[in-house]
Amino acid sequence: MPRTRTTRSTAPTAGSATSASTTRTSPYFRSSKSPQQRQPGDSASPETVPAPAATPNPALAFGTTDPREIHYPTDPLQRANATRPREAVDAKGRRQPSKVSEFDFKVYDALLKVPKGKLTTYAALAKSIQAHPRAVGQALRRNPYAPLVPCHRVISSDFKLGGFNGATGQCPMIMRKYALLVEEGAIVAPQTAAKVSNDVKVQVVPDGMFDWSA
Repeated sequence: MPRTRTTRSTAPTAGSATSASTTRTSPYFRSSKSPQQRQPGDSASPETVPAPAATPNPALAFGTTDPREIHYPTDPLQRANATRPREAVDAKGRRQPSKVSEFDFKVYDALLKVPKGKLTTYAALAKSIQAHPRAVGQALRRNPYAPLVPCHRVISSDFKLGGFNGATGQCPMIMRKYALLVEEGAIVAPQTAAKVSNDVKVQVVPDGMFDWSA
């Protein structure tokens, strides 16, 4: 009489621990038993494949470095050779130019005049260096010296929070900008802090706007 081979399947029980690794069953037999030791019903041992490590997004670290660890070049020769990290991207994943341009430094030099607890606007900053607000915004989006060069202190002329590192909407980067301004005492924190976006109007503290004419 021919022998009948039965196959048992084991389903995971409720509440069983789930590993961070992904488990794949090989089409080949991986049992440690020799062919003579295998019994009908033995299943192939699972082949464990480590889960891939998450790729860090440099944009999420934007503005989180200790300012004391940032070297901002002032020497003309250093500026001529100043470059951004090869992996520099904005919040939308767009790669940034490798060269820090002369115009970029012009914007950053002007922005360094805005002290902690004060704000300026893209239009006011652009006017101070006789440039277009859109060009200033692009220079701030690719700022490699944040938060030493405080691009988070620039908001829209209508007192909307504005973008940050190229980010818009409700996202971690906009919340980062908002948190920095609250921490520095430049804006009053509203009740709806969790719903902050680049289009939200902020309440600036009295005398919180930087006076470029002073």
